[in-house]
Amino acid sequence: QVPTDVRTGPVRTLPRALALAGPSNTVHLENTGRPYYSGIRLFGTRHSGLPDLPFRIVGNGSTVSGARPVPPVAWRRLDAIWVLAPRRKGYYLFLRDGKVLPRHSLTGPNFDLTAIPEGQWSARAGRIYYRADTIGSPAQQNLAIAGGDCGLTLHAVRNVVIENLVL
Repeated sequence: QVPTDVRTGPVRTLPRALALAGPSNTVHLENTGRPYYSGIRLFGTRHSGLPDLPFRIVGNGSTVSGARPVPPVAWRRLDAIWVLAPRRKGYYLFLRDGKVLPRHSLTGPNFDLTAIPEGQWSARAGRIYYRADTIGSPAQQNLAIAGGDCGLTLHAVRNVVIENLVL
């Protein structure tokens, strides 16, 4: 598509497209084969439509992912355990090759890192503790962490259609 002015597309990011969108507009995502790393946040009448003319997001088979790759330099080794201190603290979702890794619960005052089984992780005091399995160090694995609070937020919107989009 060819832009006609500064208020129309195409634009580079999903948040920019949503900022420009108004009531009953349609936002088209281009399927580049790579995920969009941002959430979709729709609020109020700005992102609402009418019964016969809804606000639409057409994904064209695109993926919106909240997962952020973990850079190899972010890891620190502590004996057989790898430690990661994510910027965003709170509830974590840890993935390898796009699949959620099992979380091992460590309870009690004696935080025994040796109890974490291979290929599993635990969290405490704003850090993630991961015991790599036979695949090797985290730098050799396709690891990611959920980067946001929510992938899709719909607040006080009406007549919204989201189609052909993977969240």
